Amino acid sequence: MATSTLIQSLNAGDAFPSNRRCVETFLAGAAIAAGDFVAFDLSQTNDADKTLYVVPCNSAAPATKLAIGVAIAVDATTGKVDVVLSGFAAGAKVNAAVVAGDNLDADATDGQAAGSAHEGIAYAVTGAVGGAADVIVKRRF
Repeated sequence: MATSTLIQSLNAGDAFPSNRRCVETFLAGAAIAAGDFVAFDLSQTNDADKTLYVVPCNSAAPATKLAIGVAIAVDATTGKVDVVLSGFAAGAKVNAAVVAGDNLDADATDGQAAGSAHEGIAYAVTGAVGGAADVIVKRRF
């Protein structure tokens, strides 16, 4: 189920109620950590499941090259993964070379994004610190 992107609050300091961020819940098709960039799990046998499950993105494999968002919460018990499909995501996993202002897309490291010459899946708000950066995710689907 998609979250609402309607304005719910205009109070300064409200971290996420009013930022028009869209988060959807998927099922994990592989091990995923909060901060990972994820892609649809196209290896699923049932066609309907290909967009129900997500896996860490990886530019080295055609099936996981198209990142769709950033995982922000993972429930290991249920296998549910909350993914930011558009809007602000703090602590996204990025290549150490990422600087503020970079366009980002899938890297050859699982779940990681790197600077991209094209528009990509996200925009780096901050540079990489300890392998993570704050990003604005751009809606792809």
